[in-house]
Amino acid sequence: MRRNEPLDWWRAQCTFRGLPHGGTLPELYDRLRSGPNVMTKELVELEVKANAEWKAKNDLAEQEEERREAIEEEKKVEKAVRFLKSTFQDDKMGPDIIVFKKDSQGVVGAAASLNLVCWTYNAIPAFVSDDLSFCWIIVGRDKCAVEAKYLALRKEDDDRNAAEEKRREAEAQAKRDALAQKHALVARSSGKGGVWDITGTWRITCPAIESGWPVQNLTLKTYRIDGKTDSQMFAEFDFGIVSGWFRFEGSMPRGVSGTQKGVKTGQKRKRIDEFDVDEDSDEEEINEAFHLSPKDLPSLKQSKWNYRWRGRETGEGEIQTNSDEKLNPITFSGEGGAELHGTFECEYLAKCEFNGFKIELGNPREASGISIEEKWRGLNESAHEYGYRGRRRR
Repeated sequence: MRRNEPLDWWRAQCTFRGLPHGGTLPELYDRLRSGPNVMTKELVELEVKANAEWKAKNDLAEQEEERREAIEEEKKVEKAVRFLKSTFQDDKMGPDIIVFKKDSQGVVGAAASLNLVCWTYNAIPAFVSDDLSFCWIIVGRDKCAVEAKYLALRKEDDDRNAAEEKRREAEAQAKRDALAQKHALVARSSGKGGVWDITGTWRITCPAIESGWPVQNLTLKTYRIDGKTDSQMFAEFDFGIVSGWFRFEGSMPRGVSGTQKGVKTGQKRKRIDEFDVDEDSDEEEINEAFHLSPKDLPSLKQSKWNYRWRGRETGEGEIQTNSDEKLNPITFSGEGGAELHGTFECEYLAKCEFNGFKIELGNPREASGISIEEKWRGLNESAHEYGYRGRRRR
């Protein structure tokens, strides 16, 4: 039984059922629970009568509206008849055709009454100014003249359409050329002494995502933090349907999971009722494979890497649980390692391939300001449970 309604609402429920409506809320609850769950006969009869009266008034109003619209349409036709008659019948030297691009009410009916030829042309909205209609009406004495005008209008729109398409393609090509030039400059700056600097901003393409969802401009932003004894590589990604963080693992053979090196990520995590993570869960978050040797650097000899990811879907923002249990391959290539190829999968997408090319160099200061451990913990299972309870309360 619904308990969050005001007192007057519960009193009304009692009245509808012919029950006394006095007393406290608990008394009203008990009265409704034990009483009949139907309206009284008098109220049912009153409802039937009210519905019949409303229908009669509504039918009368609709008939009046139809009559008013018919009179209005008749006036428009009469006005159009006067105009067409003076143009085509009274003035023998008048034009062969007229194209109505606005104020065309009643023209079709008027043309038919005067035995004039009348065609409609649906203009392309993108090429029509705001003060004009999209549906144009061509009226004339001769069918051939009307048809010729129709074809001329269509050719004008086709030519405009082709020109607009050519302009858009030229604009897109210019953007691609600019990105290619930018990538070439970045690539030359990314390789020094045989070691690749893969940090920076990447433009990503993934046909499986881009063909299945209305998304574009997929991005990946890679970072590296070097300490005295170890380093970490990670990346922030936005793949349109899901966004979050990559964490790269050391140069171990592809297909060897972290659990085979004593790594805890990928093991079954205990469920936590509260969002605050305790010491035990903190320990579970540690993955030794994320901590690299400072000499563990991408290069031509060490181009193949692995990553795990955590993130959220971009609609409701729901955290994708267990995504980090799978190890995904990624390979860097090209000049300076400024190109990449990898695989990705999530709850909404089977395993697919993505490619990328670097368009901006990385900023070490920006990387040092990111706490990847905090970002990673903010996307774990307990955070998912906390968010789930929050969504249920909304």
